[in-house]
Amino acid sequence: MMRAAALIALALLGASPARAQTEPADSQDTLQPEAPAEPVTLDVRAVEALDAEALREALEADLGVEVRLVHDGDARVIVTSDADGRLTLRVRRADGDVLERATDPDAQPARTVTTVSLLVANLVRDESSEVLALLRIERRPEAPEPAEEPPPEEPPAEEPPVEEPPVEEPPPPAPPEHEHIPAAIDFAPFLGFSTASQGGDRRNFALGVLGTLAGRIEGASIAGVVDLTLGDVRGLQLGGISALAGDRVAGLQLGGVVAATTDRVEGLQLGGVVAVAPGGVDGLQLSMVDVAGSVRGAQLGMVNVSADEVLAVQGIQIGLANIAAGETRGAQIGLANVATGPVDGVQVGLVNVASGPVRGLQLGLVNFAERADAAVGLVNVQTAGQVQLRGHVDTNGYLGLTMVHGAGVSRWLLFAAGNPFLAARPGGLAGVGIGFRIEPSELIHLDIETSAGAVLDRALSQRGPDVIGDLRLVLAIRIFDGFAIFGGIGYRLHFTADRTDDVELGAPFGESVLTESATSLLRGWPAIQLGVELF
Repeated sequence: MMRAAALIALALLGASPARAQTEPADSQDTLQPEAPAEPVTLDVRAVEALDAEALREALEADLGVEVRLVHDGDARVIVTSDADGRLTLRVRRADGDVLERATDPDAQPARTVTTVSLLVANLVRDESSEVLALLRIERRPEAPEPAEEPPPEEPPAEEPPVEEPPVEEPPPPAPPEHEHIPAAIDFAPFLGFSTASQGGDRRNFALGVLGTLAGRIEGASIAGVVDLTLGDVRGLQLGGISALAGDRVAGLQLGGVVAATTDRVEGLQLGGVVAVAPGGVDGLQLSMVDVAGSVRGAQLGMVNVSADEVLAVQGIQIGLANIAAGETRGAQIGLANVATGPVDGVQVGLVNVASGPVRGLQLGLVNFAERADAAVGLVNVQTAGQVQLRGHVDTNGYLGLTMVHGAGVSRWLLFAAGNPFLAARPGGLAGVGIGFRIEPSELIHLDIETSAGAVLDRALSQRGPDVIGDLRLVLAIRIFDGFAIFGGIGYRLHFTADRTDDVELGAPFGESVLTESATSLLRGWPAIQLGVELF
């Protein structure tokens, strides 16, 4: 019976953190988990389905200790959500182990708060150890069934050893109170007021000829070469070459070459060459090379890096190269943009890469993504996108093949065609294009396409290629799975730089000359394209 009760308690562990009051007396050797005595730090990262303050209050009630909301990668409890809204709970225990659970949010926010609070409280206390200990209690032997001959007595079962509860390391001692010095002057670090304080003081104003050293700044600290603060900075820190902080910066940090903190920047961080904030940036980071744990604001520089693997950017990165190690919500603008997670927003550059889906726009010469709502470029590759093959003929007699690739509303076209009916000067046509698709039903889709290609014929080496451009509206009707017929109507443009050796293009109808000179010619005419589409 005791083992059955323990199994029932294990099944109900996530719903009731309280222990039953009717335990037998011999269960005193079971583990006695205790709620943490020190305050618990909580970081709720961009979870729309969860009220962070309500969760904090619920946790305080469940744990019986103070719970503090922070924005810190080292928080004891971290709550995040993925692209589908699923919640992930990570709890760091005192021994360094990280426990993780996942759950779906409830339609009612209050129930979501209650569920998450109970899960986190159980992870913090590790209440499963109580029930597992109950399972270790020796079961009393049952009375033997009557038999003709009594069975030999069995030796008593040895009680399995009870695991000792993990010894929690004592909390680190509270940092010493800094001696308050309203104003201080140093010639260099450890030479001046810092000779006596050794970086253990709290200053409202600090001035260093070559450098200065303080434990904490609440005001302003200015140094000609090196400004060093061992703790946090609340206000201004300015160093001619470097400004360095050992904790959080709330305000303005300026370094002629290097501006760096070991924690987070809330405000502006400006470095002539390098700006570093591994804890993240809430505000603006500006330097030639910007490195941050996460960005909630902007990074402006030649190279911008956000290293948070969950939510890297909430804002904008502008530079020659922009790198986000996790999800990006906002914009990346540069020559090369890389996001190793999904993108909610835009990527604009020569090369745009997203390892996840792009819920927005990729605009560049080369675009690569798992899938994108819209990708506009010379080359667009989507690993989860659709590939279709068209065979077609147009009113100029060109027979061709077109590969259509993409997802969402955008499509990329790669085509080649030839005209076997031109006996005098048969030529080929090859090029690329982009399209935008509307799908009113599963059987019909409507594409708006534009493309450009080069005319390849025997005179190409003497005068260069002629250019053919098309703007076309295509209607496709699916006949059965994998096969559709389509028709397109549009307008074709033909440009030649040498009108004295004009390429033969069949017999266009409705032709009109749009512009001409002594050597060049631009003309246009309506064009129709018919064909089949294979899925």
